[in-house]
Amino acid sequence: MDKLTIINRALVATSNGTVTLNDGTPEWQAADTAFDRAVEELISEHGWPFARTSADLVKAATNPSKKWDYAHQLPTDVLHLKGVYVGGSKTENFEILGRLVCLDAISGVSVEYIANPSDTSAWHPQASAVLTLMVEAGVLRGLNEDFTEARMKDGDVELKLGKVRSLVDGENPGHNTFRGGATVARRRRRG
Repeated sequence: MDKLTIINRALVATSNGTVTLNDGTPEWQAADTAFDRAVEELISEHGWPFARTSADLVKAATNPSKKWDYAHQLPTDVLHLKGVYVGGSKTENFEILGRLVCLDAISGVSVEYIANPSDTSAWHPQASAVLTLMVEAGVLRGLNEDFTEARMKDGDVELKLGKVRSLVDGENPGHNTFRGGATVARRRRRG
């Protein structure tokens, strides 16, 4: 679902008029701010599969680390780093300094990370629904100045978010909600 659709749904749900993209109205300004804030919060607080990606890193021109021999530039859209890999194998031997990954590998360095999404159309439909609720809460605060209703909407967000996380994480075998830790451990021991 695109940004304008989410914003207009949130505006209608909060008894406001719809907007066009960047129209400069108070409705647009409040909803646009609420949208940007909600996206950052929602994406950064959970490792959503639709926001997870990977990239090969390029060696940086300078290395600020006193501990490691090389530095590699992180992609600009990294919100949260999930793993650093050297030659395809995950490593724990690195440090982050600013926007650089410092370690003792000169090449073959890649990262898996949660990206700051420029487009919400790839989102899971239920995550878009949570995003819409978050924008509604922001509009209630910023445009309607109805703080009581906004707090109630925040409660709706938390309830919906718990359900959506379980649903989306259950699609990933590493987070399958139907397999407990004991079951996984037994399967590993038995081969």
